[in-house]
Amino acid sequence: AEALQAQLAALGGTDAPSIATARKEQGILRFHLFGNELIGLCDICGRSLPVDLMVAAHIKRRASCTDEERKTFDVVMRACRLGCDELYEKGYICVGESGVVQETPRSKEANPQLREALSALVGKKSAAFSSASASYFKWHSEHLLRKLKN
Repeated sequence: AEALQAQLAALGGTDAPSIATARKEQGILRFHLFGNELIGLCDICGRSLPVDLMVAAHIKRRASCTDEERKTFDVVMRACRLGCDELYEKGYICVGESGVVQETPRSKEANPQLREALSALVGKKSAAFSSASASYFKWHSEHLLRKLKN
């Protein structure tokens, strides 16, 4: 702890200037998913939650999308910040070819508390799954498997 405290003390100021890239499409996609609603449904767990606890989550990782894919409504879903967004993003769950939430090989790392959270989701049908979004969910699943094998 002393070494970390010394690092903090050596920082001087705690703010640094930065240049960020804005996601120009994000506001439009978010409005498509939530409109002016105060409450939204998570497309993974199905919970009804305040929209400020929801994100417009990319089904296929945004960095891997083409510009055209980034401009389609089918590449995003409503995901809650109470766990579903992170579990999907970090590869603990995926959505299979029939639209059902599944565990991934990464879920084998789960401790009992995480296992409990995963078991509450596995087997649920994702409300975001459709013939138009299926290829994005497939990309996510295949990308995860490749990533986990490396």
